[in-house]
Amino acid sequence: MAAASRVFFERPKRLRVLISDVISKRLRYEINSHLRLWGIEKMGMFLVFCHWLDHTSMGTAIRESLWLFPIIETLHIFGIISLVGGTSILDLRLMGFTFRDEPVTKLAKRFLPWAWFGFITQVVTGVLMFSSEAAKMYGNWAFQIKMLLILVAGLNAVVFHSLSYQSVGKWDNDPIAPLSARVAGSASILLWFGIVAMGRWIAYVV
Repeated sequence: MAAASRVFFERPKRLRVLISDVISKRLRYEINSHLRLWGIEKMGMFLVFCHWLDHTSMGTAIRESLWLFPIIETLHIFGIISLVGGTSILDLRLMGFTFRDEPVTKLAKRFLPWAWFGFITQVVTGVLMFSSEAAKMYGNWAFQIKMLLILVAGLNAVVFHSLSYQSVGKWDNDPIAPLSARVAGSASILLWFGIVAMGRWIAYVV
């Protein structure tokens, strides 16, 4: 009786396992079929994501539209102007090249909002443009360098605001900022100019 009862309860369990296995195999088959359709079965996961993004309705609409991409790219350039312009003024002040009579905090309050506005514009328009040619950008070395420089520029800003800027009250009105602030300003302006340069190179390299 016990053996019969055990068989009775094990059968549904085995059936569930069998059904789950069939569904899993079917799902893997469907995924691999789509990957083969795109020719990327053996490619990395990020490249798979790039191909998926290329085929989204958003990416397709931007890529196939006569006006969408140019409009988004124009807004992207406006974002660059706002971002690099705002940060460069503060960087030049930290380096002691200009606005020496102006307090650093006053310039930061005046121009950092423009930098943040430009950064947000850059992110939004950058994602939209990337979605229309993600797979193409995956292998573009200028795009890769640009992304790396953006990461380094972000880390530089975080380190500056976490360390040097914490004591800004001591040197706010000094014509020459401390060495750590000057290094951060120099690195920032070089990085952002490099980002702009790589952004222009993207269209001319493969």
